Amino acid sequence: MRLPATICSPLRILDCGSGFSSWIFRQYQKTTCQNAEVISVDADPLWLDVTREYVVKAGLSDANLRLWEDFIRAPPGEFDFILWDLGDMAIRLSSLARVVGLLRLNGILVLDDMQQPSYGPNVRPLLAQAGKKWLNLMSFTSDKYGRYAMAAF
Repeated sequence: MRLPATICSPLRILDCGSGFSSWIFRQYQKTTCQNAEVISVDADPLWLDVTREYVVKAGLSDANLRLWEDFIRAPPGEFDFILWDLGDMAIRLSSLARVVGLLRLNGILVLDDMQQPSYGPNVRPLLAQAGKKWLNLMSFTSDKYGRYAMAAF
């Protein structure tokens, strides 16, 4: 089986929940795929400023760091890869349908913190309603706190 190029070399990346992931995606942009577009959003303006400092100090681009409330007013099209790790579980759940709608055909959505009882069990029905399949990534992403992720496509 051959994986779509959007999975192996995403050109449009949406990083929802800025921080270390913003560094990872911008490192990918700088060293592997210079024409990749990375947009990082966060619900917390102070944390977005911390992220900006962090990536600039690392010699990475601080372009496209946005507040979630500004981003959702006019989202810029579809994405090949989306990391969904924004804010608290209530924000994640209430905004999930909108985020799934931003996923390009053959794109991947990674949802963090699936262990949360107020979140994880409610995600699958929303994905099914959107016609998405999912893969539990617990064996790949579980940590000592019991946190883990899931991929949707």
